[in-house]
Amino acid sequence: MVKLLFGIHCHQPVENFYEVVDEAIEKAYKPFLKIAKKYPKFKFAVHYSGWLLEYIKNYSKETFKLLQDLALDGQIEFFSGGYYEPIL
Repeated sequence: MVKLLFGIHCHQPVENFYEVVDEAIEKAYKPFLKIAKKYPKFKFAVHYSGWLLEYIKNYSKETFKLLQDLALDGQIEFFSGGYYEPIL
């Protein structure tokens, strides 16, 4: 049996044009999470830079709620790095 660890990396440059960040959330991040939620057996890892996760928490409540629900259901596991995505 083959096992696959699926993970996504989500980042936006700090203080990027807010319309660009909003578009990425609405056209990429949120739709992916909505589809993943329909398949509870699909488990995956997610990385959001600290700045982006805070932006989502403050300005895209629906997306943040999806992340919370997926985490509480055990469907996603968060992995992280430095808050501002530093090169370490």
